[in-house]
Amino acid sequence: MSLSTPEAAESAFYAAFEARDLDAMMAVWARDASVACIHPMAAPLNGRAAVAAGWRSMFEAAGQFRVQVELAHEVREAGQVIRIVREYLVI
Repeated sequence: MSLSTPEAAESAFYAAFEARDLDAMMAVWARDASVACIHPMAAPLNGRAAVAAGWRSMFEAAGQFRVQVELAHEVREAGQVIRIVREYLVI
């Protein structure tokens, strides 16, 4: 999977999220232990194993849905990109 741009990484993330595909989701995350994830109204998940377990649990509990993403703000500076989005889950 090519994640050569922030947009490609974001697209892959939301495709995996909508498909509830754990392997595809974890392919988006860094391969080292430094990753962290905070799901809505949940405690932080630190490390790849905890992040994977969190997504697995979420995917197993979820019904069918689509994800619509709206870009709210973007900053590109010094080789870094920050994208703030609004997520809409359509059930």
